Amino acid sequence: MMTLFRQLVLRVAITGIIGALILLPLSGYLLSERLQQQQIEQAQEHFNWIKQQLDNQWRDQQKYDLLALARLPDTISPLASVRLTAPSSTQQVDIADSYSVPTFVAASGLFDLKDFRASLQHQQNGQTILVATSNTSKFYWQWWQRLTGVAAILAIWMVVSFVCVLVGIRGHLSVLSKIAKTAQDLSHLKFSSPLPLPKSGELRRLGQAINTMSSKLRFEVEGYNKQVDGLKHALLTDQVSSLPNRAYIVERIDSWLKEADGGVLVLINMSFLDEVRLKYGFAARDDIVSKFAAHIRALDSSLLGFLAARISADEFLIVVAGDAVEDPVAALQQRAQQAYEDSNVGLSSSYGLGVVPKDLQRNAEEILAQADTALMTAMQSPDHIHWYQQPDEAPMFRQQWREALLSGIEQGKFRFNSNPVIDQGGDRIQLDLDISLEINGKPMLESDLMPYLKMLRLTTEFEQSKIRAATQLVLQYTPVVFGLPQQTVEDPSFISWLQQLLRHQQYHFQFEVTERLVLTNPSAVKSLRSELKNLGYKLGVNRFGVHLADLDYVSWLRPDYVKLDPAFVATPQSEMQLQMCRTMFNTLQTLNIALYLDDVPNDEVLSQFSSMPYNGFKRRGEQMEILLPEVKQVNR
Repeated sequence: MMTLFRQLVLRVAITGIIGALILLPLSGYLLSERLQQQQIEQAQEHFNWIKQQLDNQWRDQQKYDLLALARLPDTISPLASVRLTAPSSTQQVDIADSYSVPTFVAASGLFDLKDFRASLQHQQNGQTILVATSNTSKFYWQWWQRLTGVAAILAIWMVVSFVCVLVGIRGHLSVLSKIAKTAQDLSHLKFSSPLPLPKSGELRRLGQAINTMSSKLRFEVEGYNKQVDGLKHALLTDQVSSLPNRAYIVERIDSWLKEADGGVLVLINMSFLDEVRLKYGFAARDDIVSKFAAHIRALDSSLLGFLAARISADEFLIVVAGDAVEDPVAALQQRAQQAYEDSNVGLSSSYGLGVVPKDLQRNAEEILAQADTALMTAMQSPDHIHWYQQPDEAPMFRQQWREALLSGIEQGKFRFNSNPVIDQGGDRIQLDLDISLEINGKPMLESDLMPYLKMLRLTTEFEQSKIRAATQLVLQYTPVVFGLPQQTVEDPSFISWLQQLLRHQQYHFQFEVTERLVLTNPSAVKSLRSELKNLGYKLGVNRFGVHLADLDYVSWLRPDYVKLDPAFVATPQSEMQLQMCRTMFNTLQTLNIALYLDDVPNDEVLSQFSSMPYNGFKRRGEQMEILLPEVKQVNR
């Protein structure tokens, strides 16, 4: 695409050429008119001189000798030839040489041949006729020389003017380029120093408007961020450890359990803290708590699957998401042991870690109860740690699962149940899918199959078969949403396959990733976002708000929409919690990102958000089954 600078340069060049094409013929015409007049005047003057010389000859010699005058005129004479015709003789002299000019100039007919006649009457010779012909080649030559000089002057003038215009254009465009870059940065909420104001009036006013808009937008965004930070700290943060409190993390355990990825829940009891308080005071206890929390935050910054909170005076609750959980759990035990040794309370008190692996069939109450059970065992154990359950599948059982999953994926017998996301007017925006696959004759939910798919490395094959089956759905205008797990987003072969499928035909599809995946692998998600956008498909982020401290990603990822984590709408919220939601919603509205409320339980909860700028919501439990038109075998 041609840049503005090149367009302006091209226009200036074309304008200059057109001007030259107009000025040059006009100059040639005016010059020819002037030389035509000079031709007549000079030829007449020269003719009169010759006639006078011949009259003088007759008085002195009583005869005419035209040849004697031939050497008198110079070679630039306006006369080409002179002929003297008497009754008894004729004399002719060619006075001037011809001049070399281009053929098209000589053939242009700008100058006509002029003949000058005069009669000389003398008694002895009778009537003598003097005829002179004008020298047109001289004037053609003069016209061509002067026209080429005018053309050279015009060319020099055009080059100088062109250079001056280019310098001026480049100067103005450099200012416009800075303004455009600043405006683009503002669209991504990136703020820089104010623009230097240009000298020209229009650009100066534009620069002032950009600077004013930037300062106002920065003020509003900083105000939103301060409100979010302040409300988050006041509502959801423990003052001593600066970790989230019980209210924050308990609400998010249900959301974590619904995610397909693995993980563990760790409940840490540091009962020795009460003895530290009794022996050394609150300050000493708070110092140990603060140091231990700092170690947890260090793990949180290196492992984005962490969610940590202080849920009581001597208990910490940590959620470790993902498959690699042994090293984080070992690091937590090491930090707890170090805190215990630093307390100097002897053997009268202890500590323990209760670890519960994630089970997709549990709810928050069950997994917390099992963590308490594991913790009680850990407090009596010399190892200070107890795993409530460690899955250990037999090789034959694993092979059976592989065969059953491969058969189900090969047949592609999926069932799609939808839960619509609707706007406040009741119109459907998109359809969230609950997907099940027939395994050994029984339908099993995708969430129940995911641990086995990951263990057997069949996630990519499952997702490909599922999306192929969805291409057979009878859809009208409402798009369906597919959540992409981490394994597929990080798999180049799956991304390439998805590009080929979506490029071949346009489907009513949209795609989602979890907020944790955005924070864990931002480069892969950003690449996916770019590819889907180029193909005309939307990408959203679900579980939005789980990691309140890391919401800056919305400014660089710019998802088409986000779905608020169900923990925010699980129960009626306090006024301060609603104020925090309102601030987040306003920030998303500023970025032009749609926001949907996910899993709203009832109208009472929904009414609390009525004054906030959300775009749609999904009710809990409202499902509409979508059947395939006919079940076909889907080849991998």
